[in-house]
Amino acid sequence: MKTKNILVFALMILFGFGISSCEDYLDNPFRNASITEDAIWTQRDRIKGVSSIAYTILNRDLYNPIDGDGALLAQATDDAVNSNTNSSIQNFTNGVWGPTRTMDNIYSKMYTGIRYCNYTFENLDKGREFILPINATHIDVDSTIIRYKAENYFLRAYFYSELLKRYGGVPIVTKVLSTSEDLNIPRGTFDEVVDLILADCDKAARSLPKTMRNWMDGNENKERGRVAQSSALALKSRVLLLAASPLWNSSGDQEKWQKAADAALACIQLAEANSGDLGLMSWADLTADKLFTANNWESRGPKEALLWGYANNRNDIELWNAPVSFAGAKGRCNPSQELVDAFEMKTTGLPINDPNSEYDPMNPYANRDPRLSLFILYNGNTFKNTTVETYVADPEGVPGKDGIGVNVNATRTGYYMKKFLSRNVVWNASSNVNRRRAPILMRYAEVLLNYAEALNEAQGPVADVYKYVNMVRNRAQMPDLPAGLTKEEMRERIMNERRVEFCFEEMRFFDVRRWKLGNTYFNKPVTGMKIRVDANKNPVAYERFEVESRQWDEKMNLYPIEQNEIYKAPKIEQNPGWAN
Repeated sequence: MKTKNILVFALMILFGFGISSCEDYLDNPFRNASITEDAIWTQRDRIKGVSSIAYTILNRDLYNPIDGDGALLAQATDDAVNSNTNSSIQNFTNGVWGPTRTMDNIYSKMYTGIRYCNYTFENLDKGREFILPINATHIDVDSTIIRYKAENYFLRAYFYSELLKRYGGVPIVTKVLSTSEDLNIPRGTFDEVVDLILADCDKAARSLPKTMRNWMDGNENKERGRVAQSSALALKSRVLLLAASPLWNSSGDQEKWQKAADAALACIQLAEANSGDLGLMSWADLTADKLFTANNWESRGPKEALLWGYANNRNDIELWNAPVSFAGAKGRCNPSQELVDAFEMKTTGLPINDPNSEYDPMNPYANRDPRLSLFILYNGNTFKNTTVETYVADPEGVPGKDGIGVNVNATRTGYYMKKFLSRNVVWNASSNVNRRRAPILMRYAEVLLNYAEALNEAQGPVADVYKYVNMVRNRAQMPDLPAGLTKEEMRERIMNERRVEFCFEEMRFFDVRRWKLGNTYFNKPVTGMKIRVDANKNPVAYERFEVESRQWDEKMNLYPIEQNEIYKAPKIEQNPGWAN
């Protein structure tokens, strides 16, 4: 298929059949029109749509990226298992994935997004006389063209960053290629891809509004969801942190850590100068379903968001993951005891294995980090104003209604995921209730912890390291970290803070890989908790048990490239360890 036909086909999908858009800037009033490529550049809405088409690649479902049945990347880490023992997510943990059985294969999709961006760069100026301002705030054609291009620079950088963290260096393509050209392109090095991402982020940051909220004009909502300068700075922070980490910085070059810290600080300074539009949301907002499960997002969007995915009107997240006694839910994501243990004590701010923590093994969920009860459903916690019962037996040997083994979908660990679940959604009923929500692909808390981690590695536990880790902790009503930590002790606390704050958000899956700690965390069994109760349903015994064994090999720090991609372009060399 020729280049022109490929792009026209994509545009037919956008314009001819419509797409499930995040917001109005992807909507189109001419869906039934027959479109040629030349006609695109003579109609303002089409020009806007084409310039925004790369946003459609952000529709990777954070809530179900693997098997179409609720499998999350967290279930391929020590944070969780899947209640379905036949889920393909098991391929990650039992060692059977490879070039001919790939997992989470986004390779082709990201290059489709890159192609859309390159197409916009090469063709947008054709529509100069037909372009109208983005909205009432941006009144001239030149600034509109510049901003459309800037958005695509960010999006191209983001697509490359998703490839980079999975595969390392990949082929660098900065123009629209036709089938008449040599498509057997070798991989760029890791550093070359990093440089391209950083350059694209810089181009984007120079020409975008400061925050995602700054796209808005009064009560106009048509531009909600577009990327901003803050998005570009945050992505730089993420990519430079990857480049500074042990996987790609075996010598421990502190200059790389300092660059990562500087990039994060630039985003922090932008946020602090625009605190009404970007920053941590309050604990009250999180507990009131205003971040992960927001429905009618406030007109200017959640202030913590740095990048949104696609918004869909849905109730399947709850159907997949709620406890099994709730309207036949599938209970797919089962947090591990290892993750539960990572939540510290609220009263002392210490890990539960510290002898001074005041942890009570016979009352294990009391006085814990408040994020535990917000993110994880354990025995006695509540969802939709109903108590969850995960105990395995009462004095008569009867399990709780959500307990281990109560049915084929019941939790395997004694826990269910609560994060992302809306208390307002109804499923499997005569009158279902959906909730429109967009996954947050980057949020401000990540930037704060990126800065703390990089600065600690570059300079040790200086005041700013404490300041920004404590900011995330304090938002969750947790006390400050203790003074006097060593660099190594601070590193461990930051790693744990990332694990807790971002559980189920795909962070740990990639964090452990960039830290080169897979053999430490992913090469041992995952455990759960069996609870027995008395006649009044009060726990009388807790038993830790093995749920699932795991396998790890160092080659798994990177994904294998699908063998078909290598057949098509033999100059693409397979990642180490995956050739056979």
